Amino acid sequence: MKQHFLLILLLALQTTLIAQNSTVNWGEDLKIKRGTTELTIITADNTGVYVQEGGVRYFTIGINNMTGFKFRKFDKFYNEVYEEDYKQELKGKELNRIIPFKNKLYIFADDYDKKEKQFITYAAEIDKASGKLKTDWKEIVVVPRENRGDAYEFTIIPSSDSSSMILVADISNNDRSSVKVLVMNEALQQQSVTTINLQYAKNSYALQDVLFTNDKKILLVGKIYEEVELTKKRKRLMFKKLSIEKYDLAGKKEMELPTSDAGKVLVSAKMIQNKKGELFVCGFYSNNAKTQDINGLLVNRIDLATGTVIASTTKQIDPSMIGTFDDDADDDKDAETKQSKLSSKQAAAEGDLDGFSSDFLFRKIFVGQDNSILLLAEKFRFDTYTRTESSYDGQRWTYRTVTTYQYTSGDLLTIKVGDDGTLKWVNVIPKLQVEAVKARGPATATGVNYNPHLFISGGLPFYSSFNVAPFKNKLIFYYNDNTKNAAVKKVGDKAKSTYNFSKSNCYTLTLDLTSGDVARKFLFTNEDEPIAMVRHGMLTGNELYLVAYKPSLLGKSTLKLGKITIR
Repeated sequence: MKQHFLLILLLALQTTLIAQNSTVNWGEDLKIKRGTTELTIITADNTGVYVQEGGVRYFTIGINNMTGFKFRKFDKFYNEVYEEDYKQELKGKELNRIIPFKNKLYIFADDYDKKEKQFITYAAEIDKASGKLKTDWKEIVVVPRENRGDAYEFTIIPSSDSSSMILVADISNNDRSSVKVLVMNEALQQQSVTTINLQYAKNSYALQDVLFTNDKKILLVGKIYEEVELTKKRKRLMFKKLSIEKYDLAGKKEMELPTSDAGKVLVSAKMIQNKKGELFVCGFYSNNAKTQDINGLLVNRIDLATGTVIASTTKQIDPSMIGTFDDDADDDKDAETKQSKLSSKQAAAEGDLDGFSSDFLFRKIFVGQDNSILLLAEKFRFDTYTRTESSYDGQRWTYRTVTTYQYTSGDLLTIKVGDDGTLKWVNVIPKLQVEAVKARGPATATGVNYNPHLFISGGLPFYSSFNVAPFKNKLIFYYNDNTKNAAVKKVGDKAKSTYNFSKSNCYTLTLDLTSGDVARKFLFTNEDEPIAMVRHGMLTGNELYLVAYKPSLLGKSTLKLGKITIR
């Protein structure tokens, strides 16, 4: 008899709150074992929701940790249909991830061959109805590595026409940066595999974006760094330039696309092909590559065959377009929150929170029916702060380090680009969320590592950042925010920062893409409830599935599932 989790006790026990055109239904709280840190919605369809508990890779310095794993399906009433851990199927292999593609589910796993000194990644299809493996394991990619601890990273993205799965793997060795690009169809059959050996030394290149074009070309966007000597004993990698390179399926470099013009230097970029197959490069530019301060937006419409810029549009932006935040000193008495505020002020003093810096990252991209492009960017940075604590027990002193890993998710930018490549408008939504995670241990303790490039591992941050749903001629944003920000919709509105998410509310903010009007409404509260992990929500049609999580240091942690329906 299947174990039965009642996450929602039918309609009578559901909590329903309405905000403008969004309705949220929450299930009952579910107690989970101590130590579970993650519940991720993999996908959802008209038969239910597919959820992964644990199984998330957290990369600490020199260590590759995998938490306990379970894969579950819940029906439309959030009753459990099945639970799988794939222990038998994974014998000799290590789970890597489960991903959806079109209407299917795939599981990826790794094995290390000590004799041949190589990693082998396998994949199989999961039967969505039963949770069992539908196919045998298929060898997907082989990556040479001297030691098992030298794990490699990969991501899987759709091709530009969404017909194929593209596996992009970082296979860099001790000398050179290298990328492997593998194209698969829905049957996991290899259509092409390309190894691209870049001319950059390892650690001097960070891959930012990959596009597999309609005419089967590979475009790579990467940040190039150079080592600069600060003092005789101190060296630092500094940003040199952004590169956009085009390769064929044999891995031969065909051309390098322009990333600077008339003193304007791209510091980040996102590539997209519209429905007509035209290539657009959209990015932030700086007038000074050394400072990387963003001075504007640039959109290039490019002839992919020749690399020629057909049309170019720029829009100057400045710090006056960024939200300002006025925090009350006594907003929160929590010591951890005060420490986060102190760290935030320290970061601001270093010049990153109050200026228009290069911390903006492209998060989402949508192509409209009229071939217009909507780009969503968010100001984001990751910082660590370490201090030493001491204590005396009457006989001896003991010391331990306390490291704070801080995720700062700031303003949201929505950029509309016409089908001719012209910038139509830029909208800025003020937001400043600061999420801090502390790790305590001996002086040699290590913690979460974060690098904001194409390969991002781990589930943090949990409660900050945002999610968005395109609906008719609107974009509907969802995020946790300070309860005093109920009226904040545009730059210039008085806003408060969000540090303590257990005292936050989740709001909807609707941006009308025709008129530019903005409406904001309360959706639900996180106070005295598991906190919504909005960023991790899964959008399917007009439904956004959510996980809420409340950790417990002593007892069992609490989870619940919910669904926002957009009408």
